[in-house]
Amino acid sequence: MGQYGLSQSPVFKEAGDIYETSPFGMRTLGGKTCKHYGVDVVRYVGYNTTATIVAIADGKVTAVKNTVTGVDHDRNPEGNYVCIDHGGGMVSKYFHLKHGSIPASIHAGVTVHKGDTIGYMGNTGDSYGAHLHFQLEQNGQAIDGAPHLRGQ
Repeated sequence: MGQYGLSQSPVFKEAGDIYETSPFGMRTLGGKTCKHYGVDVVRYVGYNTTATIVAIADGKVTAVKNTVTGVDHDRNPEGNYVCIDHGGGMVSKYFHLKHGSIPASIHAGVTVHKGDTIGYMGNTGDSYGAHLHFQLEQNGQAIDGAPHLRGQ
């Protein structure tokens, strides 16, 4: 956890470093131990926490949700999200996006390109403050996305 030491992150449009707030893997939250299938990161733009989220690579959007208005720990844990199939069994998922921030052009079936805006960092779903839950899956299995975010 901590700062990555980057001048640019592949998931944020704005230049600057990101801060990992919760790693991939087992964690204890609220007295319960569970597996965290993604990595939580924050990118501050001055005093603004609504950093622009972009696609990490070309792919086809498979799912979008943009109706969650705020924190909802039980019924909508992912909050607002975009899921992208990059081919070769690789899927990226972007959770907790700001309500109303996903462009109308981003919907299931549309092709996106690396760097395309897919929404803004938010605080929706099972969330405790504005951040991005970035999840990578290879052949249906969650993998640690942190090395990818660091360019490794």
